[in-house]
Amino acid sequence: MRIGIDARALGWAGLGRYSRNLLKNLVKQAPRDMEFVVFAPAVFSREFSKMTCVKFVPVTASYYSIREQTIFLASLMQEKLDLMHFLHFNAPVFYRRPSVVTIHDLTRFFFPAQKHKGQLHQWAYETVFRSAINNSSKIITVSEHTKMDLVRYFPKASGKTVTIYEGVDTAMFSKDVLDGKSQERLKKLGIAKPYLLFVGVWMTHKNLPRLLQAFKKVKEGGFSGSLVITGKGQSHHVDVPDLVKGEGMSDYVILPGKVSDEDLPALFQNAEIFIMPSLYEGFGLPALEALACGRPVVASSVSSLPEILGPAAVYFDPYSVDDMAEKIANLIEDMQKQVELVSAGSLQVQKYNWDICAKETLAVYNSVINQ
Repeated sequence: MRIGIDARALGWAGLGRYSRNLLKNLVKQAPRDMEFVVFAPAVFSREFSKMTCVKFVPVTASYYSIREQTIFLASLMQEKLDLMHFLHFNAPVFYRRPSVVTIHDLTRFFFPAQKHKGQLHQWAYETVFRSAINNSSKIITVSEHTKMDLVRYFPKASGKTVTIYEGVDTAMFSKDVLDGKSQERLKKLGIAKPYLLFVGVWMTHKNLPRLLQAFKKVKEGGFSGSLVITGKGQSHHVDVPDLVKGEGMSDYVILPGKVSDEDLPALFQNAEIFIMPSLYEGFGLPALEALACGRPVVASSVSSLPEILGPAAVYFDPYSVDDMAEKIANLIEDMQKQVELVSAGSLQVQKYNWDICAKETLAVYNSVINQ
């Protein structure tokens, strides 16, 4: 039985974390007669060279490209797979063999033209997305909220869609996993305690302009620390440095850029509070990683976040700067509430396990192959 895995996003942040952890646990749990054909950039070939149940196929066709629809399609057809799993919606539109697709969110339906500008790009995005939904044998969504959004846009998806939650890499993100270089790592990033933390991309739906306005109010209320915003801007993203300068916040908003996996746990562990102000999230993995690191979380009350975080967060209206600022300021002062959230967070994180994610994904593969 040959299962193809589209792992072209192995080097990404959120989607890369999903790809890497799912693959690792699929290989660990798979029956002996199952071979995985992993399609990924050549730079990752050594990671799979010693895995007897994996064939590595180097791919140069990136997401959102013509080569994806031609050269990548030819590679898939050449392997004669029993099943193909696209870990993102970017599947070649003419691929007609049995397949599973994971849908992480429908962000670009609600916030179009963030990745690429123009109606042509949006049309191409929707065309590829619709093709993946229509041509797939099964669809995996990472939250019930994403499933609800998907079925609302594509009613025919309801009968073949299953929700499988992502996991938290507790070997990497944990309040107990310390390498003794925590303060050294913060110093390297130019960060001093105390600080509040946001981790993510700078796209419109992340709601960073309102976060900055809310934090300005928190500072005016007496908070002595800074706000750390990780990530790196692109021409089509929100211009965070310009917003910081425009708000007169350059002295207390720290922009360390993209933070490596080696430094990220220390960044989580030392934060006073983690903030997730998003207007839309398909899952919200960084907030769970903050919980795993034993930090209290303040989050938006919309989309999938209440579903995923449950009682382990304080929620605010993401469209209200005043409400966001009030909830953040109140939690900074309320140490007892922080302790309660950390306790609730340690229980909440246990619901999200990569072993379970892989087991349920294998069950989906078998349901398609045996139907």
